[in-house]
Amino acid sequence: MVRAGIIVCLGVLLSFASWGQPQLFQNRYLELFFEPDGYRVMDTFVSKDEVEKLTTTLAQFECREILLRNVRMRDIRPLAMQLKQSNLNFYFVTRHHEIKQIQFY
Repeated sequence: MVRAGIIVCLGVLLSFASWGQPQLFQNRYLELFFEPDGYRVMDTFVSKDEVEKLTTTLAQFECREILLRNVRMRDIRPLAMQLKQSNLNFYFVTRHHEIKQIQFY
């Protein structure tokens, strides 16, 4: 019980220390989480109907390396058509925990 309280306190302190700055995975990738009804980047949610808004949301973080999370390859195709010209680099994590770049054609 005490250990859980300490862990929560440390988590809160770390979140305040990094507040206002985007958290990058491995100090390189901005994480884009796929959810059933849209996408989440940091604390910003964008519905699947507003993919154009997703491009501007990603651009505001000034990070060109985007790591896709909770995604199946079949979910990437519709997003790829919209973000093909966005000048962003997209990556995913393989089942062997390797990070691979997605090439849009």
